[in-house]
Amino acid sequence: MKILLAAGLLLASLAGGPAMGVLAVMAAASTPTATPCPPDDPDCTPEPGSTLPAPGGPVSPRVSSALRTAADLVGTRSGWYRKCDKLACRMYGYYNSGYPTATVHWYQLLATGHAHPGDRCPPTGSFVFWATNSTAGHVAFVAGNDGTCQPQGITVVTNDWGDRTTGTTGGVYATTLAGIENGWMTRSGYRGWTEPICAGTPLNQL
Repeated sequence: MKILLAAGLLLASLAGGPAMGVLAVMAAASTPTATPCPPDDPDCTPEPGSTLPAPGGPVSPRVSSALRTAADLVGTRSGWYRKCDKLACRMYGYYNSGYPTATVHWYQLLATGHAHPGDRCPPTGSFVFWATNSTAGHVAFVAGNDGTCQPQGITVVTNDWGDRTTGTTGGVYATTLAGIENGWMTRSGYRGWTEPICAGTPLNQL
């Protein structure tokens, strides 16, 4: 961000408008627009660290803030190994999720009427859950839905997915529902999506 702001100041000074130049660079840095995969390619697996697409429609200020956090976290290469539930809730400003595992989180939201089992069209800002070989399960943050409800048009932010490609451990990546289920999660293990509800400690209370 500091480099971008410096570049913005330089360009703005050449154009004779420093304030507008800085604002333009800040807007470009905070508004992810590139799509990780073409919408017509169901087999696409984006490169780890792909930027986030536009959310696919109007979102609430809370979701907008979560998307900015997600964009900041994508590209992180360590620190999130097997911490999917913590990562999902971090988007909303929590230190942790408040649940021991993603599986417990899913069943709690299911029991309280905040889950949508089997629904494969999660809205931007929601959480998507899978059953896995581990009892812990998995959860990811939905960072975009292009409105087609096709798995290649639904962007998710997840931990660990691209670690084999990057050679690191505990990274944060942007992919699609199609990408995450292409040899990592399974379509048959998909549980559904939930409202983004967490029970952890807010970061502003630490």
